[in-house]
Formats: sequence, C-alpha cells, structure tokens
Amino acid sequence: MTDRPTNPARPRGVEELAAAVPMPDLEPVAHPDCRVCFAADRGRTAARTQGAPQRVADFNRVITGHLHRADQGEGAER
Repeated sequence: MTDRPTNPARPRGVEELAAAVPMPDLEPVAHPDCRVCFAADRGRTAARTQGAPQRVADFNRVITGHLHRADQGEGAER
C-alpha cells in the first residue's frame, strides 16, 4: 500500500508525464566563451522546460545570428 493518493483515471504505477516540446533535429550550439550564447542557451533551456516552442526558436535565432570576436574560444590569442 502506498501513502500517496491514487488517481482512479490513471493506472497504478503510471506516472504523470509532461508533453515534450517538438524541437528541430539540430539546434545551434552555444559558443562556450560567449556571454550572449550563454544567456541565450539558458533562456532556451528555460523556454523548453516551460513548453514555449516559439521562445525556443527565438533563442535559437539569437545564438545563430550574432557574431563572435576572433579572440573568443579555444586556441585564441589573448
């Protein structure tokens, strides 16, 4: 016997699941040393968790659409 209440509409042992937000096959990868990419990636993750596909797409456009300086990333001279 379990101590949690049971829902007669759901069979025992079946957990409640949230619907997944459909995403494109490939998404832009955030540049590891870019603050804009970092912020957009965090926003994209939050939007995906909240089930907001339009906001996910908006953050993908931010990641894709801005330029990176030549001195960012691995192997860059500082």
